[in-house]
Amino acid sequence: MTLEQFIKEVVDLYAKKHKKKRFGGNKNIFRCKIGSISSDAEDLYAKFLDVNFKKQGRKCQIFVNANLRPKKGRSFRPDIVVVDSKKGKITKLVELKTDIGYSRKEFGQYLKNRKIHLKNLEKDKQIKHLSGNTCSNHNSDGCTISQNIKYDIVIISAQNAGEKDLTLENKKKRKAGIKVFCLSSERHPNIFPELGSIPDNSTKKYISTDRDINKNRDKKDRAIIVHKEIEKELIKL
Repeated sequence: MTLEQFIKEVVDLYAKKHKKKRFGGNKNIFRCKIGSISSDAEDLYAKFLDVNFKKQGRKCQIFVNANLRPKKGRSFRPDIVVVDSKKGKITKLVELKTDIGYSRKEFGQYLKNRKIHLKNLEKDKQIKHLSGNTCSNHNSDGCTISQNIKYDIVIISAQNAGEKDLTLENKKKRKAGIKVFCLSSERHPNIFPELGSIPDNSTKKYISTDRDINKNRDKKDRAIIVHKEIEKELIKL
């Protein structure tokens, strides 16, 4: 699965949510705001990682919405935890956001909190529980923490957030082992209700890696720009 394919499937998730606003044939009930795609997007991103780890010949287990309980310190629940199956080491944590919209002002504090969680993990070097089950299949004392553990904050769309602001926050947090990634920009995946979804024969028109494609287009006809250049970074362990 490529990054473009992942974004296409995110568009499809939003399209399905738009269809659910109609309540079948009942004309008396209206949903004024579509439901969240967060859980489905987490599953989809886990699939994206799994497919690409397998291409690299890596054997990993991926836990979605897992509860991490360090031997010391407070437990917390990253959206995705990646465990090296051979070594029993946690190598990557991921927080996935569709966008940061109204949370834009609090985003800096959010990253500080993630930094605290990461420091606690690195200090303890082990966790006692993962998803409520002791990781006895890897290590009788629980899972160990990789010395090079990565903590990725992955934002599907930079729309409504200010890409420059996100880049600045990324520079601030890189040294702390946290990286911020924006997967796309210029058009939000949630604005194709008039199409239902993107027809397969129009995918290249609406999802592109070419940042010049929107230069002469009307706002309604703009494409989602996929940041293909970060794809290799996303699948690093």
